[in-house]
Parts: sequence; structure tokens; C-alpha cells
Amino acid sequence: MGIFHYWSHASGFPVVLSAVVSRPHLGSNERICPRGGSVTGWSERISRSLVRLSISNLYADSKGVRNAKRREEGGTHESCFERSAALLKQHGSALLSFHALSRADGHRLESNEELAGVCDLIQEAGYDHPFEGISPGYVPEKDWLPFLRHVRHAPKINPEGGRDYLDAADRWRLDHGYPLPSDDADFVSLVERTLLR
Repeated sequence: MGIFHYWSHASGFPVVLSAVVSRPHLGSNERICPRGGSVTGWSERISRSLVRLSISNLYADSKGVRNAKRREEGGTHESCFERSAALLKQHGSALLSFHALSRADGHRLESNEELAGVCDLIQEAGYDHPFEGISPGYVPEKDWLPFLRHVRHAPKINPEGGRDYLDAADRWRLDHGYPLPSDDADFVSLVERTLLR
């Protein structure tokens, strides 16, 4: 007599096992599968498959949760750009692009490349580049994300207004051993503009 076994997995797809045929006339309770192999062997193989399937689904679920959390926290560069642009449009010349980027949680971006992409979008939208005046001389492009995170979390630095980030950029240059730029006119101009705000 053929017996089919069904398991319902969390994904909604049932797992169907091959028929198991009982052979009582063999003089024992041994059961064999039509295509060969013991029931124990089939069970072990199916158990391993179910474990692999479960691990795969757990990884996918975990990745989905991380992506959803990142979207909620503003981790995507598109949403970071949109918030930065909205702040700059709202405040006009009273707000520097760097401060807008900081308020838009630019420090939560996943990589320096994503941050560079946001900065490009801000500039393409008609606003100043967030690192204008401090890059490359004080904070090279490769340091943008670490510097933004430093400014965001370091004590006694206001990342959302004022000239604190300019002083931090100068300290960053000194701490990392970068030479003083031969032409720092952009930095001086930025300092003056900050003082006027």
C-alpha cells in the first residue's frame, strides 16, 4: 500500500515524499521506497533539504528586515538627497549644504560612494557641494563618510549649523597628516560665509 507524506513549509509550498510501500510478506516490518533506498536514508536527505531551505529563508527574511530598517532610517541615498534638497529649499541661503546633509542623516549611508552620489545630486540640483571649501585639501573624498560621522557624533561639535564643522575639518587635516593646501581661498571664503549667517 502506498503512503504519501506531506509537510507544509512556512513558504506555503508543500513537500511531498515518495510513496512508501510496506512489504509484510518479507517477514519483517522493513519498508522500502520504490526507487531504492531505505526510509531512513530518504528522511535524512529530506531533513537536510528542509534545513537548507529554512536557513535560506531565514537569511532572506533577515536581509529584508535590514533593508526595510535602512529605508526607514534614511539609509538610501535617494531619500537622503530628497531630504537634503527639501531643507535647502526651505531655508535658502541661511543653510549650508553640509548642514542640510547632516540633518538629512547622511552619516547613516552605507558607503562613501553612496555619500558621494548624494553630494553630486545636491550639486546637480543647483546647490553648493556639501564638501565645497574643505575637500580635497582638508577632507579628501575618501574620508567624507568617516568625517561626517565624526562631526555628527563627536562632543562639542554642532553638525547642523555654524562653523564647527570647518574647525573640525582643519583638525581632521592635522590629525591625518595632510599638508596645508597651497590655495585655501575656498576655505577662507566658506568661513566668511558661515560667519555672515
